Amino acid sequence: MKTDFKKILRELYSLDPSLEEKEEKILQILEEMITNKPDTHFDEKFKEELRAKVLLEVSKKQGSDDKESEWKKAIAYLLLGASGVAFAAFMFVTVSPTGTVGPNNN
Repeated sequence: MKTDFKKILRELYSLDPSLEEKEEKILQILEEMITNKPDTHFDEKFKEELRAKVLLEVSKKQGSDDKESEWKKAIAYLLLGASGVAFAAFMFVTVSPTGTVGPNNN
């Protein structure tokens, strides 16, 4: 039995002592996990490719965020201008030349 397996088994038994009776099955599962574990290597080439992809995605998102914020600003200015014009029209219609509010009853 591998030393790592003994350590894993001790930890499992400390969590749940009833697992001791299933030691054979647990060892079989551990062996399968070790066998099926993919051999992944994190090398410089992978690091540079990942970095390039991340930077590309970030630059794409920043470009779309800039366009989106420009549209939001344009809509805000349009709404502000429209509300200013509506207020001016309201004041023009409701305020008489004498400065009183309401219909002019001379």
